[in-house]
Amino acid sequence: MRVRRLQDVPFDWVLEDLELAITERNFRITGRNSLGRGLRERGYTGYPEFEVIQFCNLENARTVLDLDPGFVAQMPCRVAVHTEGGTVVVSMLLLPVQHPDSRVAEFAQTLNAELCAIQDYAVSRE
Repeated sequence: MRVRRLQDVPFDWVLEDLELAITERNFRITGRNSLGRGLRERGYTGYPEFEVIQFCNLENARTVLDLDPGFVAQMPCRVAVHTEGGTVVVSMLLLPVQHPDSRVAEFAQTLNAELCAIQDYAVSRE
């Protein structure tokens, strides 16, 4: 997992920057979970903003399916954004790079670099 923290940046700005970085790299947002809002709507108080975004690139999915169909369980890519006090926290799961097939390991390393670039862009407004 890779975690980045931002202070004094609006939560919505980080979400907008994530969406831009994701789509600019030819990924499609495939799902969203607004956990904090959902819990508050059910009457649970005190839950901060918390959003999970799932995204996928079909060419990447095709590549990994051709290499090792079981590895696709690592997808779609996910990023979580939440607030802790005055801080916005952006957490992202990276793909495991240990794999018996060096082509899958290389794929994971390449995709992890893209994921880190997406996350870095989203936290660059500091």
